[in-house]
Amino acid sequence: MSELKCVLSDWDDTLVETFAGKAAQWQEVRRRLDGQDVPLELIRKHWSLGFTKLRDVVCDISPGDEERIKQAEALIAETYVDFPKKAFEETEEFLRWVRRSKIQLGLVTSLRRNELYKDFAVTGIPASTFDAPGGQNLVYTEGDSVELKPSPTVFDKPLVHLRRHGVAPDQLAYVGDALTDYYATKDADLPFVAVTTGPTGYEAFLDAGLDSARIVRSIGAVPRALERLGTN
Repeated sequence: MSELKCVLSDWDDTLVETFAGKAAQWQEVRRRLDGQDVPLELIRKHWSLGFTKLRDVVCDISPGDEERIKQAEALIAETYVDFPKKAFEETEEFLRWVRRSKIQLGLVTSLRRNELYKDFAVTGIPASTFDAPGGQNLVYTEGDSVELKPSPTVFDKPLVHLRRHGVAPDQLAYVGDALTDYYATKDADLPFVAVTTGPTGYEAFLDAGLDSARIVRSIGAVPRALERLGTN
């Protein structure tokens, strides 16, 4: 494999601790919306759908119900600060490795852009962390692709940008915490390293066919996993 020049990463439960707090936020949003209790397992089942689709499932929003969407969105904004995300303890260690290795870091996430930029402020990870050649951030969110993960098309735009600046597909890898991340990279023929800091555990990745060498406990273990893969 060629020299590693870029790592693309998921955001939620990969670089920042998300599921426990945000699942509780979704439950609170639904309670305030209509008094209904949403089972944690329902949220877990649909966690990787993308922000908007998850909203519609959790809040039981029918297509075209603009009034309920408006109410749900107001509650999402209102409760955001009560359930803040935070960077994993090992995230800063990983970011130092990225800087030291002079590797480009990018994000490919199913989160909405406005929510992500609020997260940047709350977690202390600035958007500039993902600055890319050509004067733009290498940040791709829910609205940047017609389909979401597990579709490999989520990588179309970042791959075009990276090729334009001299980075070939065999010079990058993707890091994520969900099976949808793995399936998207598999279909895009990109190297993948899984972290088990989200709802998906080691056995689930193994059962899906991912090599054990590509499954690590946290973002801090990713550099060594990439080295084992011969990508660095």
